[in-house]
Amino acid sequence: MANKNMKKLVSCAFAGQSARLACLVFFALFITGLPGNASASSQAPDKVQWRMATMAADNVGWGKHIRELVLPVVDEATSGGVSIKVFWGGILGDDFRVIERMAKGTLDGAGFTAQGAIALVPEMGVLTLPFLFENYEQVDFIREKLFFRFEELFAAKDLKLLMWADQDFDQIISRTLPLNRIEQFERTKFLSWMGVVEEATLKALGAQSVAVEVPELSSAVREGVVDAAIGPAMWAIGAQLQAAIRYINPIRLRYAPSAIVINQSSFAKLSPDHQKAFYSLRDSMTERYCQAVREDNDRALKALWAYGLREVVMDPEEVQILKDRTRPVWYELADKVYSRALLEEIIRGLAKFQ
Repeated sequence: MANKNMKKLVSCAFAGQSARLACLVFFALFITGLPGNASASSQAPDKVQWRMATMAADNVGWGKHIRELVLPVVDEATSGGVSIKVFWGGILGDDFRVIERMAKGTLDGAGFTAQGAIALVPEMGVLTLPFLFENYEQVDFIREKLFFRFEELFAAKDLKLLMWADQDFDQIISRTLPLNRIEQFERTKFLSWMGVVEEATLKALGAQSVAVEVPELSSAVREGVVDAAIGPAMWAIGAQLQAAIRYINPIRLRYAPSAIVINQSSFAKLSPDHQKAFYSLRDSMTERYCQAVREDNDRALKALWAYGLREVVMDPEEVQILKDRTRPVWYELADKVYSRALLEEIIRGLAKFQ
């Protein structure tokens, strides 16, 4: 084959002008293919390509922190070996549409709200049980101790849990009533969007739940389809709901997680060394990301109060009524949504937390 190509090159010297032009192209291709003459681009390994999506808007809030705190860690761990294309702001649809795209292989992964994380792995709903956590210190403790449990649950579905992060300790926002007494919950229509645990919680409180899809959440509040909702203050600010609501009850009714997830097959494209490097950086990345989200949510909550919304304060007796009403939900859903063993492991862990 080499002799044949060399003869073709020699014949080019005696060809006409147009033929010589074609021969020059052949010559360039031939020389590039010779041993020891590979170009730098052909020597460099191809980058792993990941296509990701998120409901978070680019460079604002959660999206800003993904761009500034998560993507650079992947780049560092892989020495720039991964090219990540992110579709921001829900342009590929809500979490359910994104899950469908991941299943079809048109997306590798995504940053999910609590709704999406629970849709992927229903057992994540155990983390949203009413009054399970009292503060972020408890959340961090359980995340450190039991992350591997949730990682196993995702792995069982051929998914890699890159990061379990925070959505927030969601606030109760209301258009009509302050919701500081149990009888007011019984007269209120609540937006429902996060699944079975949320529905069971609202039922235990005597409230009416109205299922709404994510793209319609904001309009449902503004247009009076619902009277109240449970969600992060940062969402209320981003959805510009400050003119539509009157009250914010900051009681920590529930913690809501978020998650960054990728298909196992996509993660497996990384070399073992790059995977190991990512694992070594993941904890510090998660800590920085969660701290940034918590600060944003705190600022958003204060901004809503500064706008003129009323902060609701509940009497301890009323808080205890809410806890007593909702505690049975923990066990009613055990072995239906999540295993009783997982729930009890979390409860034991919290009992040891000091």
